[in-house]
Amino acid sequence: MKAKKTKEKVDVFSYELLAYRALINSQAMPYREEPSQQLPDYFVSADSLTPQQHVDVQAAAQQWVDSSISKTINVPTDYHYAAFKDIYTYAYQQGLKGCTTFRFNPEAFQGVLVKENDLANTTYRFTLEDGSVVEAKGNDEVEYDGETHTAANLYDALKEGYYSKL
Repeated sequence: MKAKKTKEKVDVFSYELLAYRALINSQAMPYREEPSQQLPDYFVSADSLTPQQHVDVQAAAQQWVDSSISKTINVPTDYHYAAFKDIYTYAYQQGLKGCTTFRFNPEAFQGVLVKENDLANTTYRFTLEDGSVVEAKGNDEVEYDGETHTAANLYDALKEGYYSKL
């Protein structure tokens, strides 16, 4: 099997979700509209917490750790700068020894756990050798070099040098 030059989407599930599906509801999945597939509201994911709730989770564990702990705070892409800045102040007030944030920014770094909405709402722009410009949404499929990629993954592969320049 030939290796691809871009990332591939892989579903990742927690042990708790897999246990719930095995023992209670085999149809249960995160983010489902259909009632038979919905999870109870005590199932939360990192992207369903507010930045302040992320800080609160870290602060709850921090008190039991001698040195420090690390936890990434996921910040929505539409979060205002002033509120973003306040995360660090809030973390300091809660006694955290460190604070790490992640905000989806495909120009800087796409990340591993990218939400479908972020991909769908991001337009990637490719300038070809002839000067023409191609635009595609992050989750659009693009054919390039004999392989099918999402526009986001192809953008990253080109940026990281897995292919020669377009």
